[in-house]
Amino acid sequence: MAYRVQYRIGVAAPAFAVWDVISDLESWSEWNPLYPEAEGRLSIGSLVSLRRATEGKSERQEVRIIDWVPNAQIVWKRDVAPFARSMGYLEIDPLSERGCILAAGEIFEGLLGEIVGKQSRRPLMTGLAALCEAAKARAEATWDGTPGEPVPPPPPPPKPKARTQTIQMSLRGAKKR
Repeated sequence: MAYRVQYRIGVAAPAFAVWDVISDLESWSEWNPLYPEAEGRLSIGSLVSLRRATEGKSERQEVRIIDWVPNAQIVWKRDVAPFARSMGYLEIDPLSERGCILAAGEIFEGLLGEIVGKQSRRPLMTGLAALCEAAKARAEATWDGTPGEPVPPPPPPPKPKARTQTIQMSLRGAKKR
């Protein structure tokens, strides 16, 4: 069974401005209180070394990037204990040309994943909130107010199919049923 810890925050800057902040791993030491050190590069399958700081404790983590999409998400995984692994993520959901939602979280899986997740929930939630608040502040402070690419509108709902009815006419013009 999976166990998720997540924090979400609205940002008064477009997705690309938030992406500029979170995708620059080398600058995490300047603003990121949860992961004050990050070494590596964003590419699928690459290893990234993170130092996670929670409740005055520091822990070095080697994570593998399993997915990243510009202006949208970074996803990594790691083993946290025997029979437990986690998937961490930063996701950006665009709302408009001038705003988005930033979500940061970790999903714990495996036989002991739920137990590990519940044990680390409180300090992790505090750290995720601090990360999101700091990324929000940096993105809003560094964005120049110029809209980027327009956010595509959601697709319209499918139109209901018209029902067709076949009517057979007789030679005299009257309808047959």
